[in-house]
Amino acid sequence: MNFTRKPRTLNRKYLWSFFAVVMAVDLIITLLLFSVFSSVQVDSAKNYSIAPLGQVCTEADILYDSLESVTNQVLSDRDTLAVLLSAKVDRLQEHKACTRLKNLKSAYPYFRYVGMYNAVTGRYLSNSFVGDASLFSPEPLSQALGTGSFPSLLRPIGAAYPLP
Repeated sequence: MNFTRKPRTLNRKYLWSFFAVVMAVDLIITLLLFSVFSSVQVDSAKNYSIAPLGQVCTEADILYDSLESVTNQVLSDRDTLAVLLSAKVDRLQEHKACTRLKNLKSAYPYFRYVGMYNAVTGRYLSNSFVGDASLFSPEPLSQALGTGSFPSLLRPIGAAYPLP
């Protein structure tokens, strides 16, 4: 009696099917993990990008409210309103209005430059300049603002980007 056994080998078909099942399970797990982590990343990126936009909108609202407040203060101040509506040049009122504009500029950190132009007298008045409009040339400023009965309030944001 021969009790020697022939060594058994695994069937190649069985090995390939086992390998295919392992690869399929690995692929499914990888795809599930990728989809979970990518959705988390997309949500966090969306939150981080929306928050700065909300801050910009809030700051723009604050700036607009400050602009309206300054405009109302300029129009309610007796000296500045007299300079805007006057048909004659009064240097004392211009000095008082210029002082008022300097106070407004220091009270509102959003504004670096506040100026007014009276088209009747051709005088330009700001927190740093009082004089004839021919020396300052306010036409580009008034064209940028369009038609309106409000003083020109501008803040230069660059060489060619005045923001009304």
